[in-house]
Amino acid sequence: MKPEPKLKPQRIPLRHLSCFWLGLLPVVILLWAWADSLRYDSSYTRTRDNEHCFRITLRKGCIGIERYWVTTNPGHEGEYVHLMTPDGPWGEWRRRPGEPSPGPWFPPATKKKHLKPVYDIHLIHSVIRIIPLWLVLAPCLPLWLALVWWQSRRAMRRQQRGAGDGSAEARRGAV
Repeated sequence: MKPEPKLKPQRIPLRHLSCFWLGLLPVVILLWAWADSLRYDSSYTRTRDNEHCFRITLRKGCIGIERYWVTTNPGHEGEYVHLMTPDGPWGEWRRRPGEPSPGPWFPPATKKKHLKPVYDIHLIHSVIRIIPLWLVLAPCLPLWLALVWWQSRRAMRRQQRGAGDGSAEARRGAV
């Protein structure tokens, strides 16, 4: 009596794996944002009051996160110059064509601090963090691909275990 040949498990199409679709959406959004930022400058600004502001920009393949605030110089406490306008409860979105000068494809991540005097009365402090989109995408891709590979291997093992006894219940993973 010949032993039954072992059935080779069939590959599971990627479209049947939930990890594939869950990871594809953020990857496509990041690639679209990267391509869009090379042509357009987009920003969201939220001014809390006349002295504090938060801005997120997307330009030249980078996300810029900026926070700035105003302080008064000593000796000028009573004087006030209106520098920032509160922009309503939802903030302000802006989108305009970007500069035609091409930036580097893979710019480095940076952090900048600025201090700018205004009318010798106020100081505008700002902290800007620039995060390149490639730096966000780089760890996402291997993690997503590893997760899809692990899920497909797991599905193939389940399929192989279910095909071993030949019953339909085992293939479906019966309770």
